[in-house]
Amino acid sequence: METEILPEIFDLELQGKKLYFDLNEEALATQDLISYNKAWNWQMPATNSRIGLYLKIWEILSPLDYDGQQLIMDQIRAYAGVSAHIKEKNYCMSMAQLLELSSSPLFTIGGHTQSHPMLTAFPRHVQMEEIKTNKEYLETLTKQKINTFAYPSGKHDDVTVEVVKELGFGLAFTTIYKHVERDGDKLRIPRRQVLDLDIKSFKRAMGKWML
Repeated sequence: METEILPEIFDLELQGKKLYFDLNEEALATQDLISYNKAWNWQMPATNSRIGLYLKIWEILSPLDYDGQQLIMDQIRAYAGVSAHIKEKNYCMSMAQLLELSSSPLFTIGGHTQSHPMLTAFPRHVQMEEIKTNKEYLETLTKQKINTFAYPSGKHDDVTVEVVKELGFGLAFTTIYKHVERDGDKLRIPRRQVLDLDIKSFKRAMGKWML
């Protein structure tokens, strides 16, 4: 959604699905457009063409494995006339930051799979490999037991929950938007989006979210 310049017309077939978007004045990402898109979140409907295109591509990419996703991204880059390049500013965090967080008593490091697939699109053995590989990597890196997990995009089914339980996770988080209940399923914990709140507002929000 923040790519500086996109083709005015996006007309491409991906995975047998025809995508046509007339980006028009949104082809150039102005600072106002970038700021507007940053305020958008997954609960909101698509409010402009860039967001709409982003969602459609996300729907196509999500069920694919990592290699399949990269093939689609190569196809999109070729169409848009851009090359693949690494932007460090787009990284969630660096290795040093991860180790710093793991050494703090204020944070708990949790698992999130090896390549962030939509787990429910894959058989049990693939889900097991994705989750187990990530868990072992983090435990080796941090020298800590990893016993919390977040389902990629919140997607999970009974098989996923069984795998998570078998691997020794005690808590697992979805993206289900509702109150957290004290006697709720610890492997299907709801999640609330935390905005940029001051401490008083955050405490007030926490009071409303917990039952």
